[in-house]
Amino acid sequence: MNASANEAGQQSERMLRVREAYLRTRELRARLAALRSEDLQLPDSLSLSLSERAERQAADRERLDAERATKLELDAAERALSDAEAAVQESLSGNGDDWMRGAGTR
Repeated sequence: MNASANEAGQQSERMLRVREAYLRTRELRARLAALRSEDLQLPDSLSLSLSERAERQAADRERLDAERATKLELDAAERALSDAEAAVQESLSGNGDDWMRGAGTR
């Protein structure tokens, strides 16, 4: 019974990791979408003065840097989500065979 409770606790931890990883990817996707939509809301650069264009270019560079960094974070978060899902799947598919591994060594 104790081993069963321990396994249930471990399974709950794995599921929690999946949920956290999913929420992180969702947050990063929303941030990336917001960064990408910023460019669409800015006025056409032809109507701007020289100094306003320079400011806009600097802001564009910052936005692109933030977009790249967020994309890298999102890629890492998606890998973490995939790993967490794989760990849950592995634990679910492996549960029935655990007793067989120990049986051969007795």
